Amino acid sequence: MSGGSGPPAVRNWSLPEQYNLSDHELRKVEQRAERRWALKQEYQRILFNPYNSIKAEGGTPFDPAIQRFTSTRADYYHYFKPNRKNFTVFACVYLIPVATWCWYIHRKAFAFDQKVRRGEIPWRYRMKTI
Repeated sequence: MSGGSGPPAVRNWSLPEQYNLSDHELRKVEQRAERRWALKQEYQRILFNPYNSIKAEGGTPFDPAIQRFTSTRADYYHYFKPNRKNFTVFACVYLIPVATWCWYIHRKAFAFDQKVRRGEIPWRYRMKTI
């Protein structure tokens, strides 16, 4: 295997050379990588177990870390603080396009109404041009 995929033993790059780590920090990084890889393997083993559907335990396994992440993303409103950047994004994504679209439709409807009032559009074509 090449790159950083797979268990920590098959990586073809060196952490101490790349990040200038001490031996103690290197051991901690390797332990975390091994733990993360083992947890990933366990999660995949539970997730892809074909006998879960027989035991009516289908679906995804409960993972507290994923639950915390999902809950944090769902409750982001509580951490929202209005500022200029937020308002600018809101204005550019919602206010300006909606206001522009309303102005365009109003202008088009007003021009059509004026043409109808002046008699430029015959009666039989009035409903087709809106």
